[in-house]
Order: sequence, then C-alpha cells, then structure tokens
Amino acid sequence: MTLERQPVDYKSLDERVGPSSPVLLVSAIDIISGMAENFDSRNGGIDIDALLASTAVPPVIRAAHVKGGVYWDALFCQDPPIRELGRLKPDEIWVIKITPHRRGDDPKTDGDIMDRRNELSGNVALHEDLYMLEKINELVEELGEEENGEAQPLALPGSGNEYRHIEVRIIEMYDEIHQELDFASKADRNPLFIRELMDYGEERTEEFLKG
Repeated sequence: MTLERQPVDYKSLDERVGPSSPVLLVSAIDIISGMAENFDSRNGGIDIDALLASTAVPPVIRAAHVKGGVYWDALFCQDPPIRELGRLKPDEIWVIKITPHRRGDDPKTDGDIMDRRNELSGNVALHEDLYMLEKINELVEELGEEENGEAQPLALPGSGNEYRHIEVRIIEMYDEIHQELDFASKADRNPLFIRELMDYGEERTEEFLKG
C-alpha cells in the first residue's frame, strides 16, 4: 500500500493553505550533507516525498529521495521541529511524547539495541530544543518589559528577532505502556493493536485537557 492510494489530495494542498490555516511542519535530515530540512505546508513544501522522508527510520524504512536530497527521519537532530515551531511565535507548544526516557532493562537483541539507540538520539535532540526554549523564556521574563504583570516580547540587540514567552506542555505515555511496546511493535499493523493505541491516546488527551 502506498500513500498515493489514500484519499488525500496532496496536489491541491497548496491551494487550500492560506495565511490563517494551521501549519504542517515535518522534518528530515539529508544523510549526504548532514543538514536538517523542515518541510513547511505554508511554503509548498509538503508532498508525499516529504512525508516519506520524515518517516524514514533506518534500517526499517529506506532513505527517501526528495529534490536531489537523500533523507532519513530527523530524530537524530530535531524531532519534532521545535525550533521551527518557535519561529512561528505560538502561545503554547504541546509535545506529544511517545519515545520513552527509561527502559526496564538493557537491550539484548540487535533490533532492540538499534531501537534503543534511536530512542536515545531522539530524546537528546528533543531536550536540547526544549532547553533552548526554556532559556529564551527565562530571558524574556528577566529582560522583557512588563505590562499588566506579564513579560512582553523581547528584541535582543543585533538578532533581528523578537522573542516571546512560549508555554511548553508535554503529554507522555505511562511507563508501563512503554514497557509493553518493544521493537517489534513498531511494525505491528494489526487493526486491534492500532485501535488500542488510539484508545489509549484519547484517554491521555482527556486527562491532559482536564489537568
């Protein structure tokens, strides 16, 4: 089954995206140049090749070729693209985190070792970006002028950018669920299994919104 067979009209996506439309960002890394790439729906960057590039996790899924580049998923450098989202100046960023910090024991098989390596790489990249946002928020609170008790956007000299406080909220899976999801589960396409994951996601979403 390919993405082309799905009932999504990718070709008309650009026509339906306006200034007020939600932005879809997906990220990948060019394995030849070593440079990260963010594909942006508002700039005509989202197509089937870009989506495939953002999901190409070696060696499970082979590299994707996009506009002369050869791409893997960006878990090695920025996944999700927090820095790019920050440039859009949102009030909040919600991170739905499905990659575990901890595992119950050390991996033994080649598949589990590779999977844990990818998990660790993705977590390092994510937390570096979250740390950067945290530091920017601290600068805004310390140096930004206050109005009605709230810190206002801060323009750092020579940067050409205006920074504002961005609230970061993280939705995580419980540890006991993570321990049940091993390397093999990533390739499990059983409808019942996928339905269980969707049901669990809906439960966590309700808990998050109520909190």
